[in-house]
Amino acid sequence: MPDHDAPLSLLPLLDGAGVYGFAKSYRSEGPIPGGATPPYFFRGSGTALVTDGGDLRASRDSVMLSEELELVLVLSCTGTGALEVAGYTFGNDLTDLGRFRADPSGIMHAKAPAAAVCSSWWRGDPPVSLDVGVTVRRAAGGSQRYEARIGTDHLTLTRDRVEEAVAGFAGVDLFRTVLLFTGAPRGLAWAGQPVTSGDTVVLEVDRLGPVLANRVRCDG
Repeated sequence: MPDHDAPLSLLPLLDGAGVYGFAKSYRSEGPIPGGATPPYFFRGSGTALVTDGGDLRASRDSVMLSEELELVLVLSCTGTGALEVAGYTFGNDLTDLGRFRADPSGIMHAKAPAAAVCSSWWRGDPPVSLDVGVTVRRAAGGSQRYEARIGTDHLTLTRDRVEEAVAGFAGVDLFRTVLLFTGAPRGLAWAGQPVTSGDTVVLEVDRLGPVLANRVRCDG
């Protein structure tokens, strides 16, 4: 994996950015029937995202919260009006796995009110396969850690197909920048150890170190 380029501030891009995400987009989830595009959802405006150090709010009625540490693609509008991948960053798309399992078609009902994103982004080709470490510091004491890989090689879509798919998203023409949460490897909740209120989730990235840390608050 080559070194990352110098980081740029993501904050100026958040105002006016649209936030979307793929569901079940990782190869480990199995192929999409007929090679179709994975299901997608609209998360809202970039200004609603939480950055490093902010609290991730979730409902006090959450069933089984799952941290989802993801590669986030930054797509920018070109002079022709097309959206092209300009770079990448990282995010945590906190999801209620319990609700998603109960009704996969209602994915937006499983999403926590807030998602987190790194305050920096990196211009250039997104990584094809990147080692990451995820640590959950438990409010009750102790911590758990696992390692995974994220990147375009682990997705069911190529970069060209991602750009083609995003062009067809509802409402995408309203934004000059799109932040696309690409999906996540399975986290601790899949092993019956969900994130709970007061826990802090930390993402470390190869050659970058810690890039994102957020405390979860179930008070909504």
